Amino acid sequence: MKKIADILPRLLSETSKALRRSEIRELLKLTRQPGIISFAGGLPYPGLFPTEVMKDV
Repeated sequence: MKKIADILPRLLSETSKALRRSEIRELLKLTRQPGIISFAGGLPYPGLFPTEVMKDV
């Protein structure tokens, strides 16, 4: 029985085969760790969200 890892490369386009991990995506994974506060734009600290106020909306 063939493994998917043996079959998959033949099914992918050359462009798909050339794709690499995104460094930014890897860095953003770090922002999900407890105790990490990101100063990146668009990623506010979730603990500051007015969740009690939003429950009433």
